[in-house]
Amino acid sequence: MNAKQIILMSRLERTHWWYKSTHELVDACVRRFAGVGQPIFDAGCGTGGLLKTLSKTNPVSGCDTSELSLRLARRHSTPKNRLDLQKYGVEELHHLKAQSFQCVTCIDVLYHQQVRNWRDALQNFKYLLKPHGYLILQVAAFSILHGNHDLAVDGARRFRRSEVQSALEDSGFRTRLCSYRYAHLFPLLLARRLKSRIDGSDKACNSDFETAFGVPESVKRLSEKMALSLARVENMAVLNGVRMPFGSSLFLVARAS
Repeated sequence: MNAKQIILMSRLERTHWWYKSTHELVDACVRRFAGVGQPIFDAGCGTGGLLKTLSKTNPVSGCDTSELSLRLARRHSTPKNRLDLQKYGVEELHHLKAQSFQCVTCIDVLYHQQVRNWRDALQNFKYLLKPHGYLILQVAAFSILHGNHDLAVDGARRFRRSEVQSALEDSGFRTRLCSYRYAHLFPLLLARRLKSRIDGSDKACNSDFETAFGVPESVKRLSEKMALSLARVENMAVLNGVRMPFGSSLFLVARAS
């Protein structure tokens, strides 16, 4: 991911509804499945927003391939909650100590073009986990939604539930929770992607986050509040076992055998 998008992510993940709702769901799953106080590894930690959330209750480590991302993430480290961050890709985790963590989180990383073989990454997550540890995974969903945003953030692939669950089983995981997310956004995103293909604007490298900058501040605040409320309702549904039939993201919790 280029420096422009990394800096934008660092700026938005503290306030944007999408990041807030995602971090809240991951945190809830860590508490439910892994438990408070257990060691967590964030694979592809980006600029550290999730690390900051999880470090309030758990010792947290992480990795990323971008030195800029790691430098921004280290700003969240404090004497009380010191973050252990290293420059590795998700296909290089065999350099770390095996069975060191009760939970591995990997949020919107496996779809990036820098990940050459995402199935190998699943094996590496299993390598890091203690017996019966948990993987919390989110990936971009449905290739029909591929568009400008993916080009901007180096997104190379999108996933269906069946292929990810099958790959997890092959890697020695058993799925405990699985659902698409942001079902309410799916029709809007689909319409936008189809329109961009018709008018030829799908080749522009502008992320979905960038398009919000031209919106009036009052409209932006209202839309942010509504979007976060909807996402939180959906989070509760997912945590209570509801499986959304479609969405822009796929979210899973899996247990290592």
